[in-house]
Amino acid sequence: MPTCLQKQLCGALGSGGAGPPVGGALGLGVDESPRSMCMNDESSFLSCTTLNILAPIYKRLNQEGSSLESHCRESWLIRNERILELLVREKSSIICLQEFWLGNEELVRLYEDGLSAAGYGMFKLARTNNRGDGLFTAYRTDGLEVMDYSEILFYDCGDRVAQFLHMKSDHRSSLQELLVVNTHLLFPHNSNFCLIRLRQVYKILDYLEKYIEKLQLSPMPIILCGDWNGSKRGQVYKFLRARGFVSSYDMAHQYTDSDADSHRWVSHRNHRGNICGVDFIWLLNPSKHQRPLSECWKEAVFMIMKAKLLEMGIKDEKDTIEFFECEDATEDDLVPFEKFQHALNRLGLMDEDSEGLTTPEIEDLLQSTAPENTGFMTYGELKTLLNLHQAEPMSSCLLKDKLDDSTYLCKDTIPASPIPAKANSNNGLSSGDCLYSRKVVPVEGMTTMKIADDIVEKHPCSDFDVKDAHLFPPEVEQGFWPDSYSLSDHAFLTAVFSISPTVLTA
Repeated sequence: MPTCLQKQLCGALGSGGAGPPVGGALGLGVDESPRSMCMNDESSFLSCTTLNILAPIYKRLNQEGSSLESHCRESWLIRNERILELLVREKSSIICLQEFWLGNEELVRLYEDGLSAAGYGMFKLARTNNRGDGLFTAYRTDGLEVMDYSEILFYDCGDRVAQFLHMKSDHRSSLQELLVVNTHLLFPHNSNFCLIRLRQVYKILDYLEKYIEKLQLSPMPIILCGDWNGSKRGQVYKFLRARGFVSSYDMAHQYTDSDADSHRWVSHRNHRGNICGVDFIWLLNPSKHQRPLSECWKEAVFMIMKAKLLEMGIKDEKDTIEFFECEDATEDDLVPFEKFQHALNRLGLMDEDSEGLTTPEIEDLLQSTAPENTGFMTYGELKTLLNLHQAEPMSSCLLKDKLDDSTYLCKDTIPASPIPAKANSNNGLSSGDCLYSRKVVPVEGMTTMKIADDIVEKHPCSDFDVKDAHLFPPEVEQGFWPDSYSLSDHAFLTAVFSISPTVLTA
C-alpha cells in the first residue's frame, strides 16, 4: 500500500514527480528575465508574493476528509520544502503567507531558517483562540527596513488577525515609505459572514487611517495582501474599489470590474474541485482621492440589504414600503429606529450568533446623508440608497461572495469558541462576556512594536506603478486549475511595482 507521501509527492511536484525547471519558478523564466532582474535594477522595483500555503491541519489526504496531512510528516515536509524553494527562487521583496502552521515548531523553523539564509527578516502571528495556524510575513533586509510593526486582532467569530508593517525602501534613488498588510479574511459561510468580512476590512482601513493621522505621516502607498475569501463579484471587492484600491493583477492585465472579466483568472481550488479567484494584492497610491471610509461602509451594507431584499422577491418601491412598514409615511418622514431595526432583523442581519449589525452600526446607517439634515434619514433617502428600481443586471449575483456552502465549503468549518474577555481588557466587556469585538473602530486590542526611531520623519512619497503581476501555476491565469499542481489549494500571486525616485527638498 502506498504511503501518504507517495500519494502526494507526484501531484505536489507535477506530473511524473518533476517540478518546474530551474529558473522557471512562479513564471520567472531564466535569470536574465525582467522579473528576476527587478530587484537589482537601478530604477528601483519592489515585488510582493502572497500565498495561502494550506496548513497541514486543514489539508485532506482523501476525499472523505478522514485523514489530514498533519498526521503525515513526510507529506507536509516535502510539500513545504518545495514551497520554500520556490519562494526563495522568486526573491520577492515581501512575502505574505496565510494558513501558516504556527502550531508546529519544525515547520516554523523550516521557513525561518530557509528565509533567514536567503536574506529575509520575518514576523509571524497566530490566530486568536489557539486555532493552530496564522500569518507569516517576510521581507528582504537588503532593500527594506521595517519602521513599525503591529498585530491587528479582530476578536470575531473567525479568530482572524492581520499583520501591519510600516516599511521604508533602502534603494539609493528612493526614500520611499509604504504600509503593508497581510491578512486572511473569514470565509462567507452565509450572507451574515459577508458582513463580518466587511467589518474586518473596515477595521484594517480604519487602523491605517488612524495610524497615519496619529503619526502625522505623509500619504504613502498602501499594499494589502492575502487570501480575501471572496471574488471580484463580492462586496469586499467592491468596498475596496470604492476606497480607491486597485487589484494589482487586474491592473497589470488591464482587466476591468465588469462581469465578463470576473472569471478570467482563478487562484483557489477547494477539496470539491470548485475554483475561484480569491487572492489579491491591493494597491492604494497616495495621489488617489479616497472617499470617506464611513460612506463606503454604509454603501456596502446597503448593497447587502438590497441583495437580501431581491432574494426575498422584493423588487419594487411598493414592496419595499410594505417591508419597512411605512405605508402611511411621506418621503420627508424620518425612518424610526425601531422599524429599521425590525426590518434588519427580518433580513437576518442582526443574528448575534454570526455577529450581525450592532446598535451603534445601525444608528450610523440611519444617519442622513443630506447636508441639511443632521438626524436620521428620511424614507425618501432610504429608497434612494436601496435603489431597487434600478437593479443591476447581475442582481442575483450580488451575494456571490457567499460562494454557496453547498458547493464551496471552507476548510475552516470549526465554530469558534468564546475567547475570555481578559484577552482584550480594553474592550469594555465584563469578565462574563464572550469576546466579540463589536466595535467598528478597533484601536484597542492592537499590539504594536516600534522598530525604528525615525517614524515621524516626513518624506514625500511617490505613487507605485504596477509593472507586472503573475500567478503560478500559469494555467490559473486562463481560468483553469492543473491537476498536477498540489503544493497548495491556492496559487502563488506575485506583483512587481516600480518606485519613482523621491526628490528631497531642503
